[in-house]
Amino acid sequence: MSHALPSLSIVVEMENIRTVEPAVLGIVLDSLAAQLWPVMGRLARPPRLIFVHPGEAEANDEVLARIRQDGPSLRSLDIHAVAVPDGRYYEMKNAGAALAENEILIFADSDAPPEGDWLLQLLAAFEDPEIVAASGRTFLKHDDFLSRTLALTWIFPLEHGDEQEARQAFIWANNVAFRRDWFADAGGFPYDIGFKCSCSLLDQRLLDAGKTCIRVNARARHEPLRGLRFVAWRAGVTGRDDDRKYLLRKSGRRLKRVRYAIKRWNAMMWRTTRKVVTKRKLVNMPAREVPFALLLGWTFYTIAFANQLGRATGLSTEKVERIPEIFEPQ
Repeated sequence: MSHALPSLSIVVEMENIRTVEPAVLGIVLDSLAAQLWPVMGRLARPPRLIFVHPGEAEANDEVLARIRQDGPSLRSLDIHAVAVPDGRYYEMKNAGAALAENEILIFADSDAPPEGDWLLQLLAAFEDPEIVAASGRTFLKHDDFLSRTLALTWIFPLEHGDEQEARQAFIWANNVAFRRDWFADAGGFPYDIGFKCSCSLLDQRLLDAGKTCIRVNARARHEPLRGLRFVAWRAGVTGRDDDRKYLLRKSGRRLKRVRYAIKRWNAMMWRTTRKVVTKRKLVNMPAREVPFALLLGWTFYTIAFANQLGRATGLSTEKVERIPEIFEPQ
């Protein structure tokens, strides 16, 4: 693709960076620079980069200084910092989108550096004027037993050898692009008290409008979840979110929600078993780790099931989902 490219803005949330190694931000910034500079002369106008953080507005200058320090290749670009005090993930993305200009709006995350021809893959989707959304392929980095297990069993498809799941995936808010006007007219990511429900709700808005989010081979490598306590928390909130999504998109009847929780648990237990046994070599998992990976995967989805069932039956207390402070660096 050698012709002119549409103008674009990239929004990067800075909530996730609080739960991974601080050095990851520098990797993400270098990756964005590697995507932008080779195509800079073909863009309709200079790109805008918007970094959204959950602090106070007084911290904007500090955030910009860190970005320029950790990502020196981006210093000369149009960079902005936006504060959303105590903001949640999708609130920060919407705040960044409000400051965006240009034709295409791209969302990336502070813990998921893009790879390969990520930017060109996303932009190529919009050569078709009917396309309003394109989602890339996010996969989990794996460098130890826990991350290898999660790469096989968690929400993302594998980097390779997982084409069916990759085609079926919904919107990944860490790797997705929209026509900016359509995103604004749709109201952005819908508000929900769940942790990761807004992607599903926006996907429903696309369907209601007779549109779809196409899948493209724009790859981003997501940092792994670190620590068993954090993984256990993510398992619980995954289950609660599964019930929220079913209630919002399918049915509010408790019996149907209970049945869905059981069906979901069975499906995920089978998926875990199948992928660990048949695809372990794709993540370099030695055979000796397989029994423990199965146990961990089954435990994850049993915790999710218990939380989904608890919410479906009305036994759990409803609350706004946030990353607990115990998982943030002190």
